[in-house]
Amino acid sequence: GTCRRHPDILRLRTPADVEKLASVQKSLLSAAAPMVSGKGLLVYVTCSLQPEEGPDQITAFLADHPNFCRAPFDARSLDAVEHAITEDGALRTLPNYWADTGGMDGFFAVALRRVS
Repeated sequence: GTCRRHPDILRLRTPADVEKLASVQKSLLSAAAPMVSGKGLLVYVTCSLQPEEGPDQITAFLADHPNFCRAPFDARSLDAVEHAITEDGALRTLPNYWADTGGMDGFFAVALRRVS
């Protein structure tokens, strides 16, 4: 959504910016993990479509935190965006979704459940 409203960002941001933000996100996820109790959920959401800030971030988190697993979103409960559920149960929307009504913002979301 940020890029749709501020297209200059696409020219101003660099791969180094993405790397820096991915590092911050990794720190935030790691800091949040111990705050999840029992079999609670940690929900990670980003408005970025960059793999480094979405799917790659979660792959690295799960490798570093074996006490968490994916808690896939239920496509039936999200029927308005059912096609936005990925094979591994994450939610990923793209700007071309609902193009006939002006499109929507792109984002990535995943729910992670503490397993121990």
